[in-house]
Amino acid sequence: ENLLVWLKAEVDGQPVSENLVALVVPKRLRLAEPQLAVAVKTAGTGFKVTLAAQRPALWAWLDHEAVDASYSDNFVHLQPGVPVTITVRPARPISASAFKKGLRARSLFDLCQKS
Repeated sequence: ENLLVWLKAEVDGQPVSENLVALVVPKRLRLAEPQLAVAVKTAGTGFKVTLAAQRPALWAWLDHEAVDASYSDNFVHLQPGVPVTITVRPARPISASAFKKGLRARSLFDLCQKS
C-alpha cells in the first residue's frame, strides 16, 4: 500500500517524460508530512519558486491567496532531495515581499489531513 515508483524517460540524456506510479488509489497511500520547503527568486516580471520536500509530496501545488497568476507547472510530484522549480507570472505587478507573504505550497498530504 505504500510503494511509489518514479519513472523517467530520457532521450540523448535529456528527460522527455516523468511520471509516478502508485500501486493503490491515492486515498489508500499512507502519506507522511512531506515538510515542504519553498524558496522564491525574482525573475523578470515574475518569480522562480523552488519546492523541495524531505518526504514524497504528491500532487504538490502552489497558489496565492491574493494574486491571479500563471504557473509553468503545477501539481508536481516531489521526490525527497529532488527540488522542482516553477515559474510564476502574476497577472499584475506585485512586490517580492507581498508575493512571498501570500504564497502557499500544499500537497495531497494537506488534503488528506482535512478529511
